[in-house]
Amino acid sequence: MNDAVSEFIVRRMKSNAASIGVEAGGADCSKNIFVGLVSDVEMEVAALLKDEAWAFGELRRYQIDRITSETGPSRAWHVSIIGDRFGSPKKDPQGRQLERISPSGSRIVPPITQLISGAVVLIEKAAVIGKTPQQIADFATFRALVPVNTANPNIDSILTLFRDEDAPQELTDFDRAYLVAYYSDDTRNLSSENVFGTIGERYADNFDVGETSN
Repeated sequence: MNDAVSEFIVRRMKSNAASIGVEAGGADCSKNIFVGLVSDVEMEVAALLKDEAWAFGELRRYQIDRITSETGPSRAWHVSIIGDRFGSPKKDPQGRQLERISPSGSRIVPPITQLISGAVVLIEKAAVIGKTPQQIADFATFRALVPVNTANPNIDSILTLFRDEDAPQELTDFDRAYLVAYYSDDTRNLSSENVFGTIGERYADNFDVGETSN
């Protein structure tokens, strides 16, 4: 990609993040998302695992297996760190314990959270031919901000970009509802079931849901 396209993708990803309430690109921010175009995504992941294993952080074997077993022209993963119940990191990027004391968790709210500290999104060069910079940026946004895959064929989502000829031109209403719910204060410490419940509520608010009967 030339500089103009790259800069557009960066601006678009920041704008997407801001639109769902995630601060990005501030004066004190450090770069922690890498989006790369590669010739062969499977070979690239294999090479990284062999020679640059640090790029996968402390991912467990089953998590790495999910990455390597994914199909299609893209791969993405997240490096996570442990945070307290309020979402503040317990360790700095070098793994040193931070001197921060938070109130203990309750039976309802767990005392720790998993925080995404970095994300990698790889896309095969051949797959982006015919796609717009906006589509690429929105696809990368979704994959960089939440741990999802592109396997589900039944959702109106930018995740279908490299599978369906009539894929959306940008993040869909469902995509934005998912992202907002994932980063909402009331669900970030809870189960995926609760996150999907919130997604359903936010998604339904934007549409007329017809009644059905057996």
